Amino acid sequence: MKKRKNLVAALLAGVLLSFTGLEAAGASLPDSFEDVEQGRFYYDAVYWALENGVTTGTSATTFSPEEACTRAQTVAFLWRMAGEPEPENLDTGFEDVDSGRFYAKAVAWAVENGVTTGTTPTTFEPNGICSRGEFVTFLYRAAGKPEANIYAMFTDVEEGRYYEKPVSWAVENGVTTGTTPVTFSPGDVCTRGHVVTFLYRWATGTKVKIVNVQDFGAVPGDDIDDTDAIQNAVNEEGAEMVYVPAGVYVVNAEPGIKLQSNTNLVMDPEAVLEVKGNSQDHYNVIRARNAANISIYGGQIIGERDKHTGSEGEWGMGIGLYDCKNVTVANVKISKNWGDGIYVGSTDDFGDDLYGCDNIKIMNCEIFENRRSNISIVNADNVTIDGCRIADAGGHAPQCGINIEANTIDGTVPDEAICRNIKISNTVVDVLGKGDVNGQYFGFRTQRYRDKSIHTADNVIIENCTFNGDCGNYSGTNMTISNTVIRGCFYDMQNTTLNNVSYEEIWRG
Repeated sequence: MKKRKNLVAALLAGVLLSFTGLEAAGASLPDSFEDVEQGRFYYDAVYWALENGVTTGTSATTFSPEEACTRAQTVAFLWRMAGEPEPENLDTGFEDVDSGRFYAKAVAWAVENGVTTGTTPTTFEPNGICSRGEFVTFLYRAAGKPEANIYAMFTDVEEGRYYEKPVSWAVENGVTTGTTPVTFSPGDVCTRGHVVTFLYRWATGTKVKIVNVQDFGAVPGDDIDDTDAIQNAVNEEGAEMVYVPAGVYVVNAEPGIKLQSNTNLVMDPEAVLEVKGNSQDHYNVIRARNAANISIYGGQIIGERDKHTGSEGEWGMGIGLYDCKNVTVANVKISKNWGDGIYVGSTDDFGDDLYGCDNIKIMNCEIFENRRSNISIVNADNVTIDGCRIADAGGHAPQCGINIEANTIDGTVPDEAICRNIKISNTVVDVLGKGDVNGQYFGFRTQRYRDKSIHTADNVIIENCTFNGDCGNYSGTNMTISNTVIRGCFYDMQNTTLNNVSYEEIWRG
């Protein structure tokens, strides 16, 4: 027990020690990492870890924050925080830990101090990927197994699991808030960015700042407009997460909710943003422009197409992303908007120096009954749609499940406006009709032009999907469809590569 208590003091003191790693080897430390962008949740943590010798990055210019962290790396980080103490015995009994490896002393130290017992009595699996549950457990043990209240807030943290108390301790001490307000994802990979962030928060006492929209005046179920209250929560300085609890909130889409860079909007699964009727031909319930590093998670957006008082336009969007990068929309239900469920493009395709979105992920969403298309990709590169359920777009052309339609100028699509690197996987799309060669009511389509040389997309991959209706590739180059069912006609004018694709018929007019 004495050794364990001393360990806590050693770890806290270790962060004040001078550099190890590159400096110890006589090399200079990097001034910055090209893959660590300011504003990302791990930004301060990475440079804290660098300055305090916890890590030197994966190269002189990269930290690789999104890479999985191995078990060897995690115990090495903890060991360096403790000041690299010499273990009493290098012989751990682990057959897969070579005494000459960089992590050998760290593993021996971790075993001596009860941080780990290995995966079996004879193996440590140093190259195994460390999960989120494993790492908070390592950190909890290194902190001396302090007392913690058990929280039942996470639906995926089972009672009695080895990480149950460590997770509760980590939440109680502001080390993590989980992946959502109701999930911790203990089996998910713990990335290098997450590991140093957990270490940074624990060692420095820096806690996650969560703001609750109800603290800003949003009251669910009272039929009073909550738009300003939600917006004020989003605008709160230093907020790392904006949380919308369960309940129905009234939103006026004319101003909408505007997200800025580094916003994480997390809605309870039972939270609903219900849009007031309006007469506008343009709106966005949630809008981001020229912003980066945004996540929108959970809850439901119910649009106002059934209450709309106007008759013009087709541009009332559930979520509108304009000239944004690094955006994830996950586990959101989006329905009944006057235009598209999700629109991904640019505010002004040809009138400014901004050209669309980059690195957009739409994951595990349900998107249905929107008036125009359920998802429109108009100006974007590196878009992923995965695990979604999309259904029944209808009311205004083109009424498609997923529509790729780059805007034109003088009848052509500029090279910079072509949508590149689009991947659609594990997704089911239902449509309301069949048999329109022009591309309405399609499961997916690339825009049709009379001139086949006009291209809207390049490098499109579709795999493991089911389209209950027609589909069409009129203007996408380098498209590959694999392991997919098309219960309708596939209209192919661009020599699409088909691998294990079933369809009712194919048309290459």
